[in-house]
Amino acid sequence: MAGASRPFPITVVSILAGLGALSGIVLGGLALAGGGGVYAVVVLVLGLLYFVCAYGLWSLQGWAWMLSMLAQILTIVASVAPLASGGSVAYVQLIVAVIILLYLNSGGVRKAFGR
Repeated sequence: MAGASRPFPITVVSILAGLGALSGIVLGGLALAGGGGVYAVVVLVLGLLYFVCAYGLWSLQGWAWMLSMLAQILTIVASVAPLASGGSVAYVQLIVAVIILLYLNSGGVRKAFGR
């Protein structure tokens, strides 16, 4: 929303999305270069998606709310495979994604994005 003031928690979420983008792009790219399979592509695509989300959240674009919701849902789904194989990092991803998903649905955040 043009001219709207970005609430501090949205700033935090946009920075987290940026960090998620950086890690997804780097890790997905490295895994793909090392012969990684489908999961490497998923991580890379999620990283790119998080990059777009970070920009949209930072600039309070209306579309960023929906795209960020989608990114969190995809992250939750993508966390299932590593959790099933005993990956402990996936627990952190899962918890953070659920917290952000809940936060994005809070009244003040929805209002900031015109929802």
